[in-house]
Amino acid sequence: MDNDICYESDLAELNLQDIEDCYGPFDDIDRVDSFGDTLLLASCKNKNLEYVRHYLSLGANPDFVNECGESPMLEIIDTAEDDEEVSVQILKVLIDAGANLEIRGYMDKTPFLRACS
Repeated sequence: MDNDICYESDLAELNLQDIEDCYGPFDDIDRVDSFGDTLLLASCKNKNLEYVRHYLSLGANPDFVNECGESPMLEIIDTAEDDEEVSVQILKVLIDAGANLEIRGYMDKTPFLRACS
């Protein structure tokens, strides 16, 4: 875990090249920040489809679950009402990347159970 790093806020403000300059090279694309998030999870929190695609292309784990029980897919489902169109596109990209539809996160819920609650 890197101290004093918040991918979520940095991804909202920086472009991909700036992020690479700050955090690269990516020896471990699933390295977590001080909040326990990966670049992919932070990209999902920001609903940034371009960044989601980019980090998946670098080998990011679509099934990563942080200590709070958040995964990329669960995060998108939790916040889908904020931007349904982008959320659906990101979900499709995650599924195409092999995201586990049975992954369990906070309160032991799968994406399906989370969507229904």
